[in-house]
Amino acid sequence: KEILTDIYPGITQLPSSYFVGSSSNARFVQIGERIDAYYTRTYARTADGKIINDAGGRPIINPTPQFVGNTNPDWVWGVTNKFSYKDFNFSFQFDGRVGGVISDYVEQKTWAGGRIINTVQGDMGIAREQDVLGVKSWIGEGVSIANGGALKYDALGKITNLSELTFVTNTTKTFLQDYVGRTYGFDGGNMMSRTFAKLREITIGYSLPHSLTKKLGIQSANVSLVGRNLLYFAERTDIDLDQYTSGGRSGLQTPTTRRFGINLNLVF
Repeated sequence: KEILTDIYPGITQLPSSYFVGSSSNARFVQIGERIDAYYTRTYARTADGKIINDAGGRPIINPTPQFVGNTNPDWVWGVTNKFSYKDFNFSFQFDGRVGGVISDYVEQKTWAGGRIINTVQGDMGIAREQDVLGVKSWIGEGVSIANGGALKYDALGKITNLSELTFVTNTTKTFLQDYVGRTYGFDGGNMMSRTFAKLREITIGYSLPHSLTKKLGIQSANVSLVGRNLLYFAERTDIDLDQYTSGGRSGLQTPTTRRFGINLNLVF
């Protein structure tokens, strides 16, 4: 955890975008605070965390960027080992990171392009067909304001009149396309954990018997099968979190592919 400890004389804060790519330049990191704080637009929520929808059944977006988490992991781990038995050997490397958040830009763009599989399955798939017919049928999660009130915010985006408002479960139907555009069309709508684990490499090798290599005129020979990026565990797997060690938002790089190879090591 990196803390802002000192700045030039007379300056007590710096824009969060100075430290974290894609973070808001309208929110600031103060001396004594972590420099990896990520501020971005996100939903207006009730005191117990429910999304507040407008009269059209779509989430209300807080006009002021909010803190959504820290981008650096809490800790990094790794396990590697090698075993040998007679002429065989086996080694592996398993590692990952724990903690931190990132906005999944790949998911944001697949929502925007209508290419994400969610929109053709289950209730969303049905609502998408209704969109084509001009029928509003999608009901989003969260609540709506029942007594006709409006949200009030302070300078930092905190809702100041929650106790004055009455909330009920959202029942307003809307077009799925409008709902998706509002809900997932910005960084805060596609947040995910930076935690991941990866089986980075496995090697299985065999050393040819000396009696055989001697006949071939070589001192030793080892052949091994190598597999890399064999398993990957994360909240979502459309991006490879291993590619993003900093910044608040991913790019559009394709995930790392599995690779397999054969190594032949000869000593003459």
